[in-house]
Parts: sequence; structure tokens; C-alpha cells
Amino acid sequence: MEKRGQLVYKALLVIIACGIVVVAFVVAGKSYGSQEAFYKLAIARDLALTIDLIYGLPGNLEYVYPNDVSDYDIEAKDNMILVYSHNLGKTDPTLASYIFAGIDKDYINAEIKGTKHIKIEKVNEKIRISGVYDLTLPSAGGRYGGGGASGES
Repeated sequence: MEKRGQLVYKALLVIIACGIVVVAFVVAGKSYGSQEAFYKLAIARDLALTIDLIYGLPGNLEYVYPNDVSDYDIEAKDNMILVYSHNLGKTDPTLASYIFAGIDKDYINAEIKGTKHIKIEKVNEKIRISGVYDLTLPSAGGRYGGGGASGES
């Protein structure tokens, strides 16, 4: 036999649980309806495939992912890219993830929060990922052509 006070707590817990489920459905519905969930998955796939490509290229290089990702947080760990909403954090019901191959001697652990672009660089067979707020590309060409100024007249 339950006392009246216990029934009130039980009803309160049921109401809170139902509220959480309703909020999760509303957030997921808005995300899928605005195509945001698919955009997050596309970002995760792009970054994972880019990391796999960079591992296969010889030498050192730097690549800036040109799409605006300022509304999302991106985490790279355990050979997986996670992309989730900056406002909701890891509780985002439409969190996107994608696995990249990586190599045994290099483990990428990075968490990028709210930056506009992402820079992936490979130095001495180690890959680092960091956030970039402004996309400034170096001028190309130099002395033998291309689009940049070389400083020589």
C-alpha cells in the first residue's frame, strides 16, 4: 500500500520523463525537418574521408575545411568524428558520427567548439585538428606564376 505522498512523487517522475521524451522528439523533428541532421552527417563524412586521404599523402600538408561549422561542436577521438549541435552538446538527439581508418601510431584527440572552419594539418606523420575563426588563404604562385604577389618587381 502506497501513501499519498509517494503517489505524488511517482506522478511527478512520470511527468518529467514524458517531458524529456517530448522535448527530444521536438528537437529531432526540427533537426530532420530543416535538413540539419543530414548536414551534420555530411560534415562528419567529409572530415573522416579527408583524414583518411591525408594519412595516405606523402609529406607535410595543411588543409582548411571551407564549410561554416560554427553552429556545431566537432570531436575526434577513437578513430571517430562526432558532430553535434553547439547549443545542445552531446545530448543532441541527432548527433552525427563517422569512422575513419587512421593508423596505429597516431591517435587523434581533438574537440573543436564553435569555430567557423576546421584546420587539419599533417606534420611528420602526425595529424592535428584545430579550429579556425577566419579563413585566410595564403597567396599562391610567388615568383613563377599563380595568383599571389611575390614581392618582386
